[in-house]
Amino acid sequence: MTPMTHQVSRLGRRLLSVWILCVLTVVTVGLLATIGSFANAFGILTDCTDSYDCSTSGCGPCSEANTWLTGAWIVQGVLLLISIAIVILLRRGGNVRTMAIAAAITLGLSVGTFVVSGNRASSSYCQSGQTPADMTGADSNYC
Repeated sequence: MTPMTHQVSRLGRRLLSVWILCVLTVVTVGLLATIGSFANAFGILTDCTDSYDCSTSGCGPCSEANTWLTGAWIVQGVLLLISIAIVILLRRGGNVRTMAIAAAITLGLSVGTFVVSGNRASSSYCQSGQTPADMTGADSNYC
């Protein structure tokens, strides 16, 4: 193998790894924005509405949980659009390093948003075994 062939081969592997990262980002963000958000909201809001026997807009604790989950869903939608744009830019010859960094940041933000919003939503209402001292939100009077 000549030095030039080795160089082209190395660049090809690098481009392939960036493509894999970008596709992984689109798939992961897409799953978290759709199935993940639905499952997260269904589980958390079902627990909340069962605990308080009210609707998501009918009482404070469930309304706050719903706000956290809706906000996260909007952020996931924006991140999904960004991840699709990254793939399009890479396809059109965008800077490989820049696209890899953007994909990695988008992936991290998506996973972080999912985890943090789920945690904040589930801790926004009093659950079995909690006391008002355990609550961090304004709705601690529901315990």
